[in-house]
Amino acid sequence: MNITFQFWNDSSFESYNPQAQQTLYQSLLQNPRPDEVDLPQSPYVISNFNKVEHGGASQRNKKSGFNRWVRIRPPYLLPGAQPSAAAFALPRDLRFCFEEGRDGSQLVPFSEELQSELKRFLASSPRPSEVYFVAKHSPYLLSGMDQIQDLQSDSLAQVNLKTGFVRRVRITTGPIPRVPQRPYGGAASSHVPPAFSGTASGGRSFQKRSFHPPTPARANSNCSFSVSSAAFFCTVDGRRERLNEAASRLLLRQWIAAERPSEVDLKEDGVVENFEVLEQGRATLRKRGRKTRLEVKLPEPSSGTLRLPEDLDEAEALDMMLTGKALTDQ
Repeated sequence: MNITFQFWNDSSFESYNPQAQQTLYQSLLQNPRPDEVDLPQSPYVISNFNKVEHGGASQRNKKSGFNRWVRIRPPYLLPGAQPSAAAFALPRDLRFCFEEGRDGSQLVPFSEELQSELKRFLASSPRPSEVYFVAKHSPYLLSGMDQIQDLQSDSLAQVNLKTGFVRRVRITTGPIPRVPQRPYGGAASSHVPPAFSGTASGGRSFQKRSFHPPTPARANSNCSFSVSSAAFFCTVDGRRERLNEAASRLLLRQWIAAERPSEVDLKEDGVVENFEVLEQGRATLRKRGRKTRLEVKLPEPSSGTLRLPEDLDEAEALDMMLTGKALTDQ
């Protein structure tokens, strides 16, 4: 198995260039292995590199401090590790399923793309303790794969990194579990975009209390409202001015990203700081040594019907810290 290092580029895992691959592989062979590795001719440093196979490494931009997930592409066999028995033969009907329902009695299989990815991690050696994946545009962290014995484990669990909601995950064989229909007609299935592949890098350290706008809910054809309608403003000499189209497009992409940066460079339009707390009124735009407050505004949605997303988690107790400041008692 070849060792290939990859980083998360906000939509998929991307392989490093050959020079960086060589630097990382030589660092992997060192004993003791370094905790940090500087990538040549770049502003990046790999932190917690001694935990890269266990989902603990990240790429940090030395200028902005922004972190990205780093992984070894599965399946992998690290030098000196014993091959996993799963690398030779896995039951064809083996599936990963997450528990659904308040009592966890319903099992829902992950998508076929995610099944294949998790099986590749299962065949890796050593197995990671944490695996990062994206389903329905939400980031998750699967823990406990390193504790699986004979394809049996009671330790698998997934956590939604946006909501903090936790579900148990099981490994099953046999017929595909029947997915129950939800009251509004949606199947409780897990879907992963084609660009997906993933493991984790220090997942919980990336969690923030800031609000990350979700994918817009689907509305009828008479309703044109969406998160993409957002407009960004700054206040100059007491007057509110809208940012130009190029700057607004860049901010919108970063605003809806799974991991929102704290700083956004708008080139000649300045630098946005404290972007992760935009909704709390604490983001600023710094330009030519002057700072102004940055705001985001959404148009009032027109009348119409709205169908909620089909992958909402259920929780008996609601943590209002997770709802965002946009919700009111109205």
